[in-house]
Amino acid sequence: MTNRLQDTNTTTTTDTTTTTDTTVNTTTDTNTTTTTDTTTITMTLATQTGMSYDSSLSENASRTYDNDGVAEYGEPFYYETTVTLDDIPVTVEVDVPVTVETDVEVEAEIEVAIQETVEETVEIETQVEVDITETVTTTATAPAPSGS
Repeated sequence: MTNRLQDTNTTTTTDTTTTTDTTVNTTTDTNTTTTTDTTTITMTLATQTGMSYDSSLSENASRTYDNDGVAEYGEPFYYETTVTLDDIPVTVEVDVPVTVETDVEVEAEIEVAIQETVEETVEIETQVEVDITETVTTTATAPAPSGS
């Protein structure tokens, strides 16, 4: 006779530890350690008389057969299997909002045409030499003719 699978309950517990180091808002190193323990409770039938089982399991404690830890041929009982899933590569993508602030030096050449009229009064002392040529005309009264 072969074992028949009649009922299966699975409980999974996951513990995750994450360490994040951030430098200059550009490089992020994250180390994540995840330990997953999966416990499966499965019901089966004894293929021979005298098969031992764990009588402390709540599934075995609530059954209608004697819960003495020893199964008779064909008697159903539950057994527990625990699997620890280590060394299974896991890739996780996480979107992390990052604000980057930077100082930027800007150099620019700007051409500007400026027109402004400024009125100023400046006193300047000057000496001017001028050559003057004058024609002097004189008029003289002539003596009156005699005989008159």
